[in-house]
Amino acid sequence: MRRRLWSLLCACAAVCLPAVLDRIVVTVGRRAITESDLVKEIRLSSFLNQTEPDYSDQSRKAAAKRLIDRALIAAEMQAGRYLNPDPEEVRPALESLRKNRSQGSSSLEDALRKYGLTEEDLWRYLLEQAAVLRFIDLRFGAAVQIAESDVRDYYLRQFLPEWQNKGKGPAPSFEEVREDLERLLRQQRADLLVEEWLKEAGSRVRIEFKDDTLR
Repeated sequence: MRRRLWSLLCACAAVCLPAVLDRIVVTVGRRAITESDLVKEIRLSSFLNQTEPDYSDQSRKAAAKRLIDRALIAAEMQAGRYLNPDPEEVRPALESLRKNRSQGSSSLEDALRKYGLTEEDLWRYLLEQAAVLRFIDLRFGAAVQIAESDVRDYYLRQFLPEWQNKGKGPAPSFEEVREDLERLLRQQRADLLVEEWLKEAGSRVRIEFKDDTLR
């Protein structure tokens, strides 16, 4: 009887402990990133990309970097008193996912459940992404100035050669793709500014890895 009771207790511990205990894997200042945060980040990214979750060291390291970056941005938003986006702003994206992922009797909730997620997890993730995009636009948008000569140079030196190499036929004129190319260059320059800022912000905050595989 005692042996039977012991085996039941061991089985219960094996099942319950991972769900109850959650270890901190990284700290960013006073903000803690836990193992469950890391797993959820991987699952959400995989759900949106419609891929199988990858829990390899490389994938976990990339997920940790995204979480660290967002923690730095969240701290800056709080310090600078940036307004968070209205929850209604992400409803169109949520409804679009609901429409695209609902097939037959299957619903968005069913699709999320396969990844171990809930609709609230997705909603919070979309809201966080919207906050990051707002911060980037407000903080760096005005600093990105693209001259027409830069757009035309990109068209001649990169767009046209790539188009010709793909053998798509006659290339569109500069005017036809001008707005798209300008938007692309703005995004590229904004990304560079954000990366530079993240490096600088990260140097001002104590980032401690509790899991060495995430460095």
